[in-house]
Amino acid sequence: MKLDDNDPEILHAQHPFAFAARANAEDTPRFHEAISSPDREGFIKAMHLEIEQLNDMEDFVTVPRQKAIDEGRQVIECTWAFKRKRYPDGTVKNLKARLCVRGDLQELGVDIFDTYSPVVQWSTIRLLLILSVILKLETKQVDYTLAFVQAKAEPGIYIEMPKMFEQDGCILELKRNLYGQRDAPLKFYEHLRKGFEQRGFHISSFDPCLFLSDTCICLTYVDDCIFMSRKAEDIDSVIDSLK
Repeated sequence: MKLDDNDPEILHAQHPFAFAARANAEDTPRFHEAISSPDREGFIKAMHLEIEQLNDMEDFVTVPRQKAIDEGRQVIECTWAFKRKRYPDGTVKNLKARLCVRGDLQELGVDIFDTYSPVVQWSTIRLLLILSVILKLETKQVDYTLAFVQAKAEPGIYIEMPKMFEQDGCILELKRNLYGQRDAPLKFYEHLRKGFEQRGFHISSFDPCLFLSDTCICLTYVDDCIFMSRKAEDIDSVIDSLK
């Protein structure tokens, strides 16, 4: 950062927001930028952690490329998405790597009108937060880890091996969805909705992202949920069941 007392354009106050604004431009590096950066080892470690988590969830299996050729299937490219997460003062908190499907390169025959996933309305959020204060409800927020990966993929989806994990003559056959797929948000919503319905919830006729039961309320925003109930143990019971 340039410091010159005679320059009126210089921001002298070292406010944390100044560090955050300065950091944003370099916090989502491309593959070659991440691998050639001083954080190379940290990003590689994050890549291995991502692959380990996906393997634990049985997200894909390695198959010979000939399998996709025999079925006449397209092999979709994949890509790494990197992220530097920072503290408010701008120092690096951790490094993230996520394996994504190149959704822009998927088959042209995919019906894009069947990929819409509902998102909770802000009016619903405001109303429920007001009610939680008036009725003194217990609340808890939940973020699902690798949310889109939890929904099963359609059969016959093949992707290239990710960079730095290639195997000669092999590709990956998806068993569960990955981020970047056009229908991944919709598939996760359907997966989550089914889970709530199995636990006695029903969908509000006002908002498809508002789920109601006799003891608990849940608002969903993609992979984030806010639970509300008169008793904290009722919320914990639903969360434990969903796990």
